[in-house]
Amino acid sequence: METLAIKEARFAFNLPQHLKKKIDLWNECSDNPNCQIDAPNDVAAVKLWLNRYSKKTTYNTYKKEANRFLLWCVYERGLSLKALKVQDFESYFNFLKNPPLSWIAQKRPGKKGRDESDWKPFLGPLSKTSLIAAIRIINSLMNYLVAADYLNRNPIRLIKQANHFQAENLERRFKARERMLEKEEWEALQATLNELPEATDAEIDKKIRAQFLFSILYLLGLRIQEVANHTWSSFRNYQGRWSFIVLGKGDKLKNLPVNDQLLSMIKIYRLYLQKTPLPEKHETEHLMVRKNSKKPLSTRLLFDIVKSIGQKAALKFTHEPAKAEKLKHLSPHWLRHMLASHQEQAGFSGTMIQELMRHGSFATTQIYLHSEEKLNHEAMQKIKMDIKPKIFTKREARLKTELHIILSRGHINLAHAEIGLKAFIAMVEDEVLKDLHFQACDSIAKVMERYKKTKALCHKIELTYVLEGSLHQDVEAYIKKAILRESEIRLFESEINLVTKIL
Repeated sequence: METLAIKEARFAFNLPQHLKKKIDLWNECSDNPNCQIDAPNDVAAVKLWLNRYSKKTTYNTYKKEANRFLLWCVYERGLSLKALKVQDFESYFNFLKNPPLSWIAQKRPGKKGRDESDWKPFLGPLSKTSLIAAIRIINSLMNYLVAADYLNRNPIRLIKQANHFQAENLERRFKARERMLEKEEWEALQATLNELPEATDAEIDKKIRAQFLFSILYLLGLRIQEVANHTWSSFRNYQGRWSFIVLGKGDKLKNLPVNDQLLSMIKIYRLYLQKTPLPEKHETEHLMVRKNSKKPLSTRLLFDIVKSIGQKAALKFTHEPAKAEKLKHLSPHWLRHMLASHQEQAGFSGTMIQELMRHGSFATTQIYLHSEEKLNHEAMQKIKMDIKPKIFTKREARLKTELHIILSRGHINLAHAEIGLKAFIAMVEDEVLKDLHFQACDSIAKVMERYKKTKALCHKIELTYVLEGSLHQDVEAYIKKAILRESEIRLFESEINLVTKIL
């Protein structure tokens, strides 16, 4: 008889009808007497792990990855979680990179949702970013089951060492550095906050709100969702020391110290909202609200406030486009990065920064620490080589432009045509090309000799000139127009080509 947990698990994880099961995880019972969770099987254990995440987006993301993982165990590997080894997880992560077509859903109009008979777990191979996220999530699941004594080991930890997944942290470190504001950029951002206009009540409202938002994001290192969701009761006073109780990722509670500057900002902001200077323990109003309606400001709106200040600060770097572009991309999380970096510069220890930033792993904290790297760079300046390289400038490529004039027809009378051709050549060389460095490929005598053989241009005759360098398009247009006009006067039909070549 199925327990309630198994029934819930059946509902939670979809089963593709196009595959055949190799194992039934619902009937594979756990036999660990020391297990700390009430989970009779793998699916129930995964369900309990998922229930720890109350935030809808996190829950859905984790459920998707857990679902794929369990389906792979059932339909591909045919093993329970306790039977999986290092090679099995390596095989699964390769599977995510290139799932078979039988696991990939085909896009069909009007077909949406998991209750469709043709539902499949993938839309295609996972990108590098999605793969890393999937590995993190499955690793978190395995760590939880090991901590709960449901499993004895987590083989993924060995894969991390074998496959050097630490490279991911190095990549994140460089990305974090790209988002780290330099001293003058940070100063420009703060100056922008101070220079916001205050001529009207609406402008004053925007200025005080923006200054408080930036203060609480930077001085507490909060995430933008945390600012949007927390209330004034999160501030607590104990023996004259103020703290902020934050409920962060994974529903973890942390006690963050509030410094005197932030406390002053709190007083100013609250007095503007016509509240008592200091927060009360039982206040349920959100931190960021509209002044009149008291309705909480959404995460989206708070994000837009930060974005707009970044765009205003970018205007201070009109002659430094790279800095301006960087500030245009400012987001709330950059302030959190700044805090970690400034804490290190102020002499905070790595473990203290990890605690204040609420990082689950010190490897995450290291992404934002650069002092050791700076010392390494300074030390390397002492290493020298005894060579004296010379500066060589690259020779510029020489260009030439070939002017090809192809003539046909002309006067019926040969004598008149010969006079007309000589006059045409003289006009081209003495008028059109006189200000350009050019060289005729054939002398006039050779051209006239070749002309007589064509029988008054019954056949085409070509004149070729070589000009130094490349020509501006306006010059090319002038040359073509002048030659066409002269050829019409002489009753020639002409075709003109200009070709630029590298010598």
